[in-house]
Amino acid sequence: MRHALFIAVLFSFVWQTSAEITIDRTGQPTTVVRVDEPTTVRELGHHLRLNPDEAHAWLTLTPAPDEPLTADSPLTPGFVETHRPAVPNTAVFHLGSATRWSTLAGLGPPREAFAVFMLRQARREAQAKRDAGYHVVFHESATADDTRHALTNMTHNGTLAELSFFGHGDRGIINTTGDPLTGVLPKRHTAYGLPRLALHTCGSLHPAGSLTLTLDIKGNTRRLPPNTASHWQFNVAPHGQLVGYPQQDVTPITLGLTLTLPGLRPHPKFTPKPPAARLQAGVPAAIPPR
Repeated sequence: MRHALFIAVLFSFVWQTSAEITIDRTGQPTTVVRVDEPTTVRELGHHLRLNPDEAHAWLTLTPAPDEPLTADSPLTPGFVETHRPAVPNTAVFHLGSATRWSTLAGLGPPREAFAVFMLRQARREAQAKRDAGYHVVFHESATADDTRHALTNMTHNGTLAELSFFGHGDRGIINTTGDPLTGVLPKRHTAYGLPRLALHTCGSLHPAGSLTLTLDIKGNTRRLPPNTASHWQFNVAPHGQLVGYPQQDVTPITLGLTLTLPGLRPHPKFTPKPPAARLQAGVPAAIPPR
């Protein structure tokens, strides 16, 4: 009886806590937040699987308050009514060259079957996001620049909630199209950690212990910290999900062997500056792995 009472009280608390925050997803790039009872920026971040300490990057207030918000700042119904907080609501789906029939000529039925599977999976997931009220961006012929733009500019304007990429990959680099120099390196790109980043490519989560890749904003090369499996983890919030393939070669047999990793908070000096500031600092667009 005592255990049953405890479970009932716990269920009531969880229900009331989740009922405080309402996310109105109406297909727009950002979505408005409503609260029924006082809560905090920290609770909102946990609800969205975003890092509360990065709320300055993913939480937009109109008009801006007199004092900047912190993770412990209260969000009352009156404050929310006045400042209409908006949060990211854009789900991006990029399909690289591996999903196009024209690039598969002569490579055999297994590769063609893999491409068709990825295309169908991407369309199915994109439709599910539309049905859930997300603003969906779907590129069937995405370039590396398209993917890099989504990871940088769309987080600097606070609209990117999720990104899924389907295509070629090589040792953690995505959208290589056969040339690693044209791909997107696995380093910190985003202004805030995403709730979800899915990289459906060969070796997208390939262990990088033997590689040295660019991490900091000055272009200095650094190795992975201990217990880190992929540089892509720095683009995902600690309560978010990084999904990908540790296998260097993905075939129809290994399609379901994805790995899910948590995100990591990067060291402050690894946090990227806005694009203009990065350009002024002379940061190279890409540095290939050694």
